[in-house]
Amino acid sequence: MTPQEYLISSIDLELYDLKNYRTNLKRFALFEIRKNNMFAKKYYRILEEVERVSIEIHTLETRKLEILNLNN
Repeated sequence: MTPQEYLISSIDLELYDLKNYRTNLKRFALFEIRKNNMFAKKYYRILEEVERVSIEIHTLETRKLEILNLNN
């Protein structure tokens, strides 16, 4: 395995974990909202975390594309 392949694989693993985390955050927020037990403040914190994770995912995907383009 080349260093680039190793780096891409590690990025893929991190992307997978982050995407699952983001999905679970969204599900949790929707579940709590449906139960009407979530305060607006807590809801906004979860949305901020979802946004932060989305930005991190985008950054990693961009990095992965850059690595792939360097190999071509």
